[in-house]
Amino acid sequence: MNRVRMGDGPPTAKLMIVGETWGEAEEKSGLPFFGLSGITLNTLLHDAGILRSECYVTNVVNARPPHNDLTV
Repeated sequence: MNRVRMGDGPPTAKLMIVGETWGEAEEKSGLPFFGLSGITLNTLLHDAGILRSECYVTNVVNARPPHNDLTV
C-alpha cells in the first residue's frame, strides 16, 4: 500500500510525540500509533493525564518501509 501521511493532531499542539516508523496497523489505518502501539500510547497518555487529541503524533518515517527494515 505504502501511503504517506505527515501526522495526526492539531498543528498548534504543545506536545509532539514522534515514533520511529509505521507498522502494518499504521499503514492500514493511515494514522500514526495505531493498533497495539496506539493502545499503549493512549494508556500512557491517559495515565499521565494527557489527552491524545491535544497532541500532535507523527513518525520520523511516515510510511512503512518494506518489511519494516530501516537499514535499506
